[in-house]
Amino acid sequence: MPNKCCVPRCRGNYKNGSKVRIFRFPKDEELRQKWIRAIPRENFLPTENTRVCELHFHPEDITTETSYTDDSTGRTVTAPLPHARLLPGAIPSIFPDCPKYLTSQRSAREAPEAKRLRLESSALQKALQQSAETFQHEVEEDRIQSLKDLADYVRCNSSAFWHAIEANERLILLHIVDEDAPSIKYSFTIKQDLSIVKWRQISLWIYSVRMTHLISMYVMLDTRRRLSLSTFCGAVRTFC
Repeated sequence: MPNKCCVPRCRGNYKNGSKVRIFRFPKDEELRQKWIRAIPRENFLPTENTRVCELHFHPEDITTETSYTDDSTGRTVTAPLPHARLLPGAIPSIFPDCPKYLTSQRSAREAPEAKRLRLESSALQKALQQSAETFQHEVEEDRIQSLKDLADYVRCNSSAFWHAIEANERLILLHIVDEDAPSIKYSFTIKQDLSIVKWRQISLWIYSVRMTHLISMYVMLDTRRRLSLSTFCGAVRTFC
């Protein structure tokens, strides 16, 4: 029947059915055979007048306008088509009144720009996650868990500025200066709880008599970074 849909149980353009747009079978033989296999009819042989209505195509399979770009100006002109057209390669795949297994589920094709943004976002999230994990690993590696852990670290990272002594469940770091006579200028006493008492020697001249005093500052040592030479020297300069 001309202008009526050939799909079983479809009432497109029938007397009691809905008014719909219809499409001819493609002339390309390969695509034509795909249409025939897709439509659930046994021994189906379409004729010149056989039609399939729009209800059996996805919306993105159908176009209702055409566009033209002027190469000289770069301007694109769009105009409506007198009749809707199928995009190249479109195949009927929706059969609402037939068993569900006959309808092909199609995921919308992702636009190139959307795909690029999605991949960039995914790569960024992965890099941020790896960076956070690396940072957390470094923090854990840097953390001092006990006085023994600290003493082992000091032994493996000797310094000309500091001299280490282990005694009475304490770790003592000394900075010795050799002027008129060797003397301890700075010292750190690190306790079992990793707290530090930092001592500094100061000298005052009163009536030509040199008076030596000690002042102290309390801090908590919990990471190896705080034990680094540069950090200690900076702290000492501030303390002075």
